[in-house]
Amino acid sequence: MKTLTDTFGRKFPYIRLSITDVCNYKCTYCLPEGYKKTPGDTRSFMTGEEISRLTNALSELGVCKIRLTGGEPTVRKDFFDILKNMKQNSNIPKILQNVNQNIKVKHQCGINKLTDVINLYEKSNISAEVQEFYQNPQSLIEWSDFVITRSGALSISEISSMGRGMVMIPLPSSIDNHQFHNAKYIENIGMGIVHSEEDGINELEKKITQVIEEKTYNSWKAVTNLEHLNAATLISSKIIESLSK
Repeated sequence: MKTLTDTFGRKFPYIRLSITDVCNYKCTYCLPEGYKKTPGDTRSFMTGEEISRLTNALSELGVCKIRLTGGEPTVRKDFFDILKNMKQNSNIPKILQNVNQNIKVKHQCGINKLTDVINLYEKSNISAEVQEFYQNPQSLIEWSDFVITRSGALSISEISSMGRGMVMIPLPSSIDNHQFHNAKYIENIGMGIVHSEEDGINELEKKITQVIEEKTYNSWKAVTNLEHLNAATLISSKIIESLSK
C-alpha cells in the first residue's frame, strides 16, 4: 500500500483536518470577541461528501488517524454524519486483499460501521464474517489462528491465556503508553508482534502478510503465558513479601 510522504521522505500516518472556521466559544487566546465572518468573504466549507472523498483518499495513502478540527467542528449540523462516513475499519480489508493465501476473517467493527466494512471485504474478494459486536468473543479466539487487536490488558491476557498469538496495534493515546508496554511483554514471550501506528500501513501490511504466509502463528500457539495463568499466586506472593518487610 502507498504511504503519504513528503519530499524529505517523512511519512504522515496522522492528519489534522479543519472542517469549519466557525466557533461558538470566546476563548481569550483565540477569539476573545467571538467568531465574526469577514465581510465580503464568499468562501464555503467543504461539504460532507467532499470530506468523505478526501478522507477515503487519505486512507488509500496510508493515513490511519484523522483529527477533525475547526473552529469548533461540532457546530456543523452534519458533524455526526461526517464521523459515520469516515471509514475507520478500511485498512485491514485492504491489507488482506494482497495476501497470497486462502484466508477467513471474523471482524468486530463497532457500531454503525457494519455495511461499509462488509462492502470492503466483498470488494477485496475475502471471505469475512463481520459483526458490530460478538456476544461470545472466547469462541472467536478459539476459532482463530491469530488475532489482530489493540493491546488493552484484558484483551491480550484473554487471548494469550487461550493459546493464541497476536498482531498488536497499541492505542497511541493510552495513559502512560501502557498499551505499548502490554504489547511488548507479549512480544517478548514470543506470542505476537507489535505494530506502532506511526510506522504506517505499509509496515503493517508487511507484518501481517509475513505472519500469514510464513505461518508464524503456529509458533505463537506453542507458547504458554505462564505469568497470566499463575497471576493469583504471583500477586499473593508479592503481597506476603511486602508485608513481611
